[in-house]
Amino acid sequence: MTSHRIALLAPILLLTILGCPTSGVRAIGGAPANVRTNPGTTGYSIAYIDAVPTPGTALVLGENVAFSVTVEYRLEIAERGDIVLVFQGESDKILIHGRSQATLQVERGSGQVTLSDTLTLPPDVREVHLYVTLLPEGLVRSAGTILITYPVRKGP
Repeated sequence: MTSHRIALLAPILLLTILGCPTSGVRAIGGAPANVRTNPGTTGYSIAYIDAVPTPGTALVLGENVAFSVTVEYRLEIAERGDIVLVFQGESDKILIHGRSQATLQVERGSGQVTLSDTLTLPPDVREVHLYVTLLPEGLVRSAGTILITYPVRKGP
């Protein structure tokens, strides 16, 4: 996935997740309260399985945090798609700079995958929004997105 496509994807993710009250965003049964999803549409979907750190865990400013997210996907609308981790602050500021977001290409069908990335928490962030999206090849907008939130606190 190109950095241009990621840059275009970030605002779309925000609108997809937080858009209007009837957008279909909901907490998933059995998922922690800090996980919301817009599971997808006809032809593709994404579902939360697990995340480390546990959603809602308070992160410490300045620390380098390793994230790992496991999702289940279904892709029928295209031959391939990208599952992407996008880190944003509470004001929707992109938190990963100078490198690509963690991306995993998946093929038509269904399965379970785990994506991992690390993030050093900048001094001005109060909350981390971790978006996990399935973007089928050929689409510029995704209806399949998960939002995981983490509060951030000052260190000792």
